[in-house]
Amino acid sequence: MKRTFNASLVSFFLFWGMMAQAQTWLGGEIGMKWDVARSSSTGSGISARPVAGGMARGLTVSHYLVPFLEIQTGVNYQEYYMGQTYHAVFFDNFQSFTDIYRVGTCLQVPVRAKIHFPIEKDRWTVFGLVGNSLNLKREMEPSRIEQAGHAQLSYIYEGPVQKARVFPLAELGFGVAHKIKKHFQLTWTFSRYFGFAKVAESRITYNNGFSPIYYARIHSLGDYFRMTVGLSYEVFHLWN
Repeated sequence: MKRTFNASLVSFFLFWGMMAQAQTWLGGEIGMKWDVARSSSTGSGISARPVAGGMARGLTVSHYLVPFLEIQTGVNYQEYYMGQTYHAVFFDNFQSFTDIYRVGTCLQVPVRAKIHFPIEKDRWTVFGLVGNSLNLKREMEPSRIEQAGHAQLSYIYEGPVQKARVFPLAELGFGVAHKIKKHFQLTWTFSRYFGFAKVAESRITYNNGFSPIYYARIHSLGDYFRMTVGLSYEVFHLWN
């Protein structure tokens, strides 16, 4: 009984010591994202390519359980884009051109765990992060059918077609955090998001010169790269 009491007492003081170091931060972040699409085709005239997906911005809430472990959530608003590159032969010269189009907008609720490694005590840290997010499409661009030609390549484009309205994404990343004043923190973060199911798809029928008719599909799993800068303010500190 005495051992159990002593263990409980030690656990209580360990927990209080951890919480005494806890900090809660409110902030915002803004940056750029690059959407990643995939392609499948019966010919070699079309391939998917990463495209700039506009601004990434959001609000964040972070809580440090211990000085090196941060849990973060919030809400992000962003746009999705897809794009493909057409390859054509024009008078025996190889040419290519790219079509980029907006898929829609999305609200994201992420949950991230960050592990910080100090560079300069109480000022600079580098961190690695792992997370998961729930994503909800707010609006989807209307599907369209477009017929056009370029050089000796002619195509019929149909899309984008919505595949999933709610979808999860896994996140891996790294960054740098800098406390510029006692209660302000500046962060730089680079992340890669991974999807698991089709979010949107486009269908293309094309003919490259005198070649047969080929069929291609460009689809997105919601994958993208993201780079942001954030500023946060410490709103709660139990030690004080």
